[in-house]
Amino acid sequence: MRALSQWGSVGRCPATKQSGNASAEQLGLRHGDVITVVRMALQDVHPTKFPGGDRGAFAALLGGGSVVAWGHPRGGGDSSTVKGQLRSGVATLCSTGHAFAALKVDGSVVAWGDPRRGGDCAGVQDELTSGVRTLFSTRYAFAAVRDDGSVVAWGDPQKGGECSGARAELAGGGGVATMASTHSAFAALMEDGSVALWGKSREGGSRWTASGGQESETRLREQLAGGVKSIYACNASFAALKTDGSVVPWGAAYCPAQVLEDLAAGVEEIFSTDSAFAALKAGGGVVTWGPVERGGDSSPVRAPLQRGVQTIFANQAAFAAVLRDGSVVTWGDQDAGGDSSAVQAQLGPSDVGVRAICGTDSAFALLREDGSVVAWGDRGRGGDASAVADRLAATPAHTLAATGAAFAALLEDGAVVAWGFGNAGGDTAAVAERLSGGVQAVSANEYAFVALKGDGSVVTWGYANAGGDSSQVQDQFEVVTVTAS
Repeated sequence: MRALSQWGSVGRCPATKQSGNASAEQLGLRHGDVITVVRMALQDVHPTKFPGGDRGAFAALLGGGSVVAWGHPRGGGDSSTVKGQLRSGVATLCSTGHAFAALKVDGSVVAWGDPRRGGDCAGVQDELTSGVRTLFSTRYAFAAVRDDGSVVAWGDPQKGGECSGARAELAGGGGVATMASTHSAFAALMEDGSVALWGKSREGGSRWTASGGQESETRLREQLAGGVKSIYACNASFAALKTDGSVVPWGAAYCPAQVLEDLAAGVEEIFSTDSAFAALKAGGGVVTWGPVERGGDSSPVRAPLQRGVQTIFANQAAFAAVLRDGSVVTWGDQDAGGDSSAVQAQLGPSDVGVRAICGTDSAFALLREDGSVVAWGDRGRGGDASAVADRLAATPAHTLAATGAAFAALLEDGAVVAWGFGNAGGDTAAVAERLSGGVQAVSANEYAFVALKGDGSVVTWGYANAGGDSSQVQDQFEVVTVTAS
């Protein structure tokens, strides 16, 4: 078989309808040659935002800037109302939990999905016809940053879709540099290092904090007036990392006075579960805060977290810290991976480094540099990989992906194996043959997986209504085989 193109860089083939006048001889084809023509290069697959529940969807960005969507029709899987606007020119995609927004190369924005959660931008359409630079989202709303630095928001007005209360802060900070979001609030980091907030007050949309009263709010206003270099978020709380290495937390996650002292200097990066934070300090030490049951208390493993921590991973309720000696230390919800004693022998010091740790909502899967995989946590939601242990032992894994309750491992030979809750993607029986090879990447939303194959096709599995069934749009990923005569 003569390969004229590969996935990811598929050009127009002279044998297609667009160049139908070219002869086989002109193309260098001989009798019996078989070529594969991919109708449209698949550039990216974007899922709805976690957690979106069982109303999830996917949107695929194809070559030429066209978009194909599938999944729950009220969760962004039905783009028929804006089909004409998605035929070309789309540059990037953004999502809430139940809607998508497409930023086009001309600076305009197209939205679809649940109208209450960002799928309807009619109320601000005049401000989205041109000049938009980038898009951000909460779980319920979108925010567009325009070239002039202004912000346009839409979706649930109580959860980030209305930013009029932050106009002064947004106008006075020299323009938006970037944004972070909780489920229901935005925090815009301005070019001058200040922070603008809007959305649900007690989920980070104001300077309210669970750790204090009016005095605390006044202090927060001063602390967020400048010097912030990055912002981190969990479901209902933010943490700002300042240029001096200090951290400013606000929102629902309680941060005791002693922890605030520990966060006064030396912090390099911050990680989070759904409700708690872990700050990694310059010496490799870790400071945690938030609900105990979600990882906010690391005292049971304090000794190994004093120094030598390289990086931290998290699922919804537990943390996993990778130490410089290759070992892994866990804490948080014991049933969600915070207790790794059952696999401790495989998580001890090792010369084989950790490539990544992936999480469902309540389990972990570790991928080492040699391609070996270790899983632990909730056995029914990905913590037990015994059903595919032989496959994982026979062929090294290349990457891991996860829905809320299942894992998928892309193996070095291009095959995919999955485990965990069957209806969330842990069962690949219906598509096993199509996943036996040729896969180049795997993506996921909360309930379904999508595999991108080298021939330009896609394979989906998991909960059908959340994107696990892509049969209605498969013809748009069609792979055509032509035999020269």
